[in-house]
Amino acid sequence: MSRLLAVLLVLGLAGCDGGDPAAISEGEVAGVEIGDGPTYVSLRAAARGATAVLPASAAATTQWDLAFDGAEVRLNGGSSGPGTAIGVVLATPFTSVTDALREDVAYRRDGDSPCFSGPPRAVCTGPGEGLLDETDGQIVPVLGRVLLLRLADGRGYAKLQVESVMESPGGAPRLAFRFALNPEGSSFEE
Repeated sequence: MSRLLAVLLVLGLAGCDGGDPAAISEGEVAGVEIGDGPTYVSLRAAARGATAVLPASAAATTQWDLAFDGAEVRLNGGSSGPGTAIGVVLATPFTSVTDALREDVAYRRDGDSPCFSGPPRAVCTGPGEGLLDETDGQIVPVLGRVLLLRLADGRGYAKLQVESVMESPGGAPRLAFRFALNPEGSSFEE
């Protein structure tokens, strides 16, 4: 009997590789209103197919990863929130970013990183600096930019690219973005 248990234990351990790798989620989120005050976004919720936009009451939590406030982008970490989010904006095609842990980038935290204009943020605003720009009162995406970020809970990474900003019937700008998320790691390849 003990020999049978030993064989089963060995077979069980041989088949155990520490768990399946985290599933990489890719998707698009549209209709994110970015007009009056910050709009809090959870990329984990978006990856699950749930509503990505969280209520303002989530501001003091690690549920949100980034917030849009006009042309400004905040990450949930440093001076902007209780999370551990850090990020960096790259001028590269979305599909060419295959891993978030790259030797050629230096991640930044809100509050610690000076910007050309505006408050110190990981994602700066200003002429061609970040993901969004404001031109003649209109918020427009800065084309060819990808945001790499560590999620607010510190466990996973995401990449995000703003695809469009359109005015809603009520006049508030709404943006659409695409993303890829690895909830437990840094690679964006299966």
